[in-house]
Amino acid sequence: MRPRHPPRSPRASGSREVGRADRLAHRGPGHVLPLLMTGDFNVAAHGNPVYGQLLALSLKDTWDAAATFHGYRPLVPDGDRIDWILATAGVTVQSATINMYEQRGQYPSDHLPVQVSLTLA
Repeated sequence: MRPRHPPRSPRASGSREVGRADRLAHRGPGHVLPLLMTGDFNVAAHGNPVYGQLLALSLKDTWDAAATFHGYRPLVPDGDRIDWILATAGVTVQSATINMYEQRGQYPSDHLPVQVSLTLA
């Protein structure tokens, strides 16, 4: 049986993501559009070189204190946040929350959904 999230080299997959973000962020003069990059990156945000490279491309983290991976166990405050929503300067974030929905202790996923209310410039 294949694992749900096959192990990947964070460096290899991260390089691909950084390349995509760089191409989208630098589409040339007159092509300034708000950009959102969302995903299950399967690595904690802070201290990760890929996360740092994406922020260096002028992407900002829409919520810097959310723990989204709970592994079907109680949420750990300030735990690893592996689901990111990054945005360019053309995005104004009003709020960010984590959807804590569960029914009788059962969660629909091992990730808690990140929800952001925002305005595109």
